[in-house]
Amino acid sequence: MNFILTRFIYPLSEALILSNALKISIDNPRTPTEIEYIAKFIRYSEDLEHTKFEQHFILPAKPLDEVAATSLEEAIELFFEKFSLIDHYVSKFRDQHLNADVFEILAKMWVIARFDDEGQIQALQKEAKRMAAEGKHGFFMLESEHPIVKNSNTLVDYSYLLSLLIHTEGEGYFGKSFILHHSHEKIATPRLDRWLNQQLLFFSFFCYADHSDDESKWLFFPYIREQLFSKAKSLDTILDSTSTSKIRYVASLLRAVGNDIKDEKTKLVSLVSILELMLTHSPDYSRFNVEDSISKQFRLKACILIYLNDRSRDLENIKGRLKIIYDQRSNIAHGNFEKLEKYIQGLSKKEDEEEYFSELISDMYLYIRAVIEEYIKDRSFVEFLKVN
Repeated sequence: MNFILTRFIYPLSEALILSNALKISIDNPRTPTEIEYIAKFIRYSEDLEHTKFEQHFILPAKPLDEVAATSLEEAIELFFEKFSLIDHYVSKFRDQHLNADVFEILAKMWVIARFDDEGQIQALQKEAKRMAAEGKHGFFMLESEHPIVKNSNTLVDYSYLLSLLIHTEGEGYFGKSFILHHSHEKIATPRLDRWLNQQLLFFSFFCYADHSDDESKWLFFPYIREQLFSKAKSLDTILDSTSTSKIRYVASLLRAVGNDIKDEKTKLVSLVSILELMLTHSPDYSRFNVEDSISKQFRLKACILIYLNDRSRDLENIKGRLKIIYDQRSNIAHGNFEKLEKYIQGLSKKEDEEEYFSELISDMYLYIRAVIEEYIKDRSFVEFLKVN
């Protein structure tokens, strides 16, 4: 299966390209095998027998009684009622599935991200059948450069970069991706999947009422569709150029910070490194204090691009915030933890004025987004800033 589940649930009439450069598209499952594969996984994860001892809530497939009428079936009906009026294909899809099983409908509506496996998944399946026929048993160990591993990782990295550009959470964004899983193998074995169950709750939440102004609306496909493809198209202009390696490395760092790294100090250092690699150059060691020179470059160049991205921003505020961020990055990088702790202890604890170290991370996401958007608009100008 050359796809990974996203957080989106929506019927698509055809596959839609997200990146020509990286050969990534989004689609619904099309073949009976794909549909059965996903439906089986959803059914198992949503089974009340599997979740009754777990401390999280799921929606039953059908209403359990007249009082508690909320269910996946009800949410789907409300989804069709709302979106069939504005999308002809949703109306057609509904008419084709009037008596279908709830889990089959969800499986057919689940948006998947396809990557180019270069024919290797089919080749491995064929080899597995041959081995089974000969009575041999085993498994395949794939190296990092194998097309399945390499290209699926590229998809996941890309999702974090694109998510940074499309999210609607403002200062509340901390690196989430629209991709639900990080591996195409995640749904190979039916299991209880908290994230999938959570996404079904989220889908139902948006179906029951109008949440078009909600900060999390970017994870509900109808509200983000236009922005998703607009940003993906613009992003492709720098992914199919000499800057591809740099941008793909930025994407991999965003993935690491958003998913792999748990420590806030390491997150901050990693996020600062993104702007450093995009905006700063090595100073003349004979003329400058290296740390001080890079700090000045960081503040000035980032400030210029962040302001150009949104001229309503206060330049002095941005400059001051960037200084704080780089100072704390330096304290962490050089092991000055006493100074770091002094900064943290000095944060306001007054009611309604509380400050947190995590706000530096949130600000960095805002600043990186602004710089990447300016890089997409005028790559030559940003590269000019970097070398001068």
